[in-house]
Amino acid sequence: MLPFEQVGMDNIKQAFSEDFAFLEELLRLGLEALGWGAGHQGQGRLRFVSPIRGLRMDGLRLILGLFAKSSKQLRAIMVLCERGLTSDAETIARNLFESLLAIQFLLKPRLTLLENGKRIQPDKKKPLARSFRASLYDAHLIFQHTRRIARFRKTPRLKRLARHLGDPATFDKMS
Repeated sequence: MLPFEQVGMDNIKQAFSEDFAFLEELLRLGLEALGWGAGHQGQGRLRFVSPIRGLRMDGLRLILGLFAKSSKQLRAIMVLCERGLTSDAETIARNLFESLLAIQFLLKPRLTLLENGKRIQPDKKKPLARSFRASLYDAHLIFQHTRRIARFRKTPRLKRLARHLGDPATFDKMS
């Protein structure tokens, strides 16, 4: 423990106890909405997931994965703030914001497309349905992975790691 860390933690707990209680409740509600509440002992499957119109199962899995990631990020922020490590919590808060934007992008029933601040009409033959947006997000993740491996292949001490991570073109065969 760092010098004066316990004193700082005690002061933070006293000053922000209501805020931390609110965050705990928010996290609990989010988990209970998925059927993973306090009474759940980690056995079996999620009890409840409501169907979302226009979203296939792979898109739903993606959203649930982002939700799980967001829940862990929120919990990490809470722990870091309780310990007075706010600058580290800010970094994770930015990641949480990005995760929530992705969830909103995938769940929103309709999107308004803008180009240079002006509305543009999407191609009526290719609507931006939820399932299509989920596929776009998956493609984005694969492109990020591909780019990362390409950089690793050019970096002397990371070439072996790039070989270990494999070819992203076979990414779908790995799952």
